Parts: sequence; C-alpha cells; structure tokens
Amino acid sequence: MPGIGVTPGKHSSDELAGASCVNQASGARRTTPLNRWLIRYGGALLVVVVAFLSRQALVAHLGAEFPAYITFYPAVMLVAIWAGLRPGVLATLLSALLVAPAA
Repeated sequence: MPGIGVTPGKHSSDELAGASCVNQASGARRTTPLNRWLIRYGGALLVVVVAFLSRQALVAHLGAEFPAYITFYPAVMLVAIWAGLRPGVLATLLSALLVAPAA
C-alpha cells in the first residue's frame, strides 16, 4: 500500500517516479513556474497586441485625431490586475513603444 512506512514530508522513490506535470488520478495538468511565467508575460504581450490592432482599426474609421493611448489604458490595467506588476510594466513599455512612432 502506498504511503505505509513513509514518514510525513518524505516520499518513496516509487512515488517520485510517478510525479510529472500531469496528475495521474485526474489527468489535470499542473502548472509549473515556467508555464506561469510564459502565461503571464505572453498574456501581457497578447493583450497589448490586441489593443494596438484595435487602435489601428479605430483610427481607420475615426481618423488620425483619435487619442493615441485610448485602447492601451484598459489593456495595461487589465494586465496589471490579471498578471501582476512586472507584466504590467512590460505592457506599459510595449504600449509606449507602439504609440511613440504615431505621436
């Protein structure tokens, strides 16, 4: 029987051999630190790109007098709330770089 004779906090070699990113019982994937990092920063990049494309579409319909940062404000706030400070700073910098040539 698994777990009999194993002290708390210690794992037998059989238990460690079955450990992976997939929960064997439910089949659900476990999120590793690398996956979390990719999700947070990749999500920040994706949100900024969507904001930029939205801005380009709105400028095409409303004209060049459309405010430069209008689509980036909600994008940066969303990223900062959802992914945290550092991805929020990345979203801010990317937004500034994408708007700078237009301004």
